[in-house]
Amino acid sequence: MKKLARCMIALSALVLCAEASAQAKQEPKISCPIDKALSGEALAAKLCADESLKIDQSMHRYWTQIAAENGDALCQYNLALILLGKKRQHDRVRAVFWLKKSAQSGFALAKDVLEQLEKNPSITIPVAPPPSN
Repeated sequence: MKKLARCMIALSALVLCAEASAQAKQEPKISCPIDKALSGEALAAKLCADESLKIDQSMHRYWTQIAAENGDALCQYNLALILLGKKRQHDRVRAVFWLKKSAQSGFALAKDVLEQLEKNPSITIPVAPPPSN
């Protein structure tokens, strides 16, 4: 009987450990309006991108892409800069795609970068995005 009791205690401790470990692995919480962002609202997604910048780089890239897909011109530009900082050719192609989207939305910096890339396709563009004010 004592063995059974010890096994039950050990099993309970193991379950509690597993639950605590699973909670620790969850993504950090952000307080932006996630449902609105995922439903297509550009401003909500931009808020998530801005907030996640302080938490995690991969989370920030995710929310920047969501905001870009939702039509936010600054996030389209920022996503392009993120992609231009990568080494792969297909990332550069996607960067030009997002620069064009941003420029079509009237974002002047995107137009400038596109003009620079057209003049010299091998140019290295600084990848520090502008402030998100």
